[in-house]
Amino acid sequence: MLPSRVVDTQARAAKYPFVESGRVAVAGQSCGGLEAYEVASDTRIKALGVFNSGFFTTSEARRVLPGIREKPVFYFLGGRTDIAYSNVSEAALSFQCDVDT
Repeated sequence: MLPSRVVDTQARAAKYPFVESGRVAVAGQSCGGLEAYEVASDTRIKALGVFNSGFFTTSEARRVLPGIREKPVFYFLGGRTDIAYSNVSEAALSFQCDVDT
C-alpha cells in the first residue's frame, strides 16, 4: 500500500494543487514494475503501467492479478529479446489478452 500520509499530504498541497489522492496511476519499469504491482490493489490507484517487467512466478501473478482485475493496465514489453520477457507468466499473458469484445 502507498503510505496514506505521503499521498494525502502531497495531494492538493501548494506544489501539487491539482492532484486528487483518490485518482492516482502508478507505473514502473523493470523492478519498478514489480513495485507498481505491489501498490496496485490500493483503492486510490485507478490505473497501472508496467514497462519491461513481469511476474517471477505464477503464484505471484495469482496473488496480484485479483487486485487489478477491474483497473486499466498497460503493458509495454520489449519482445523476446527483452530480458524481462520470460518473467511474464502465462497467467499474466492471459490477463493481458483478456479484452471484452
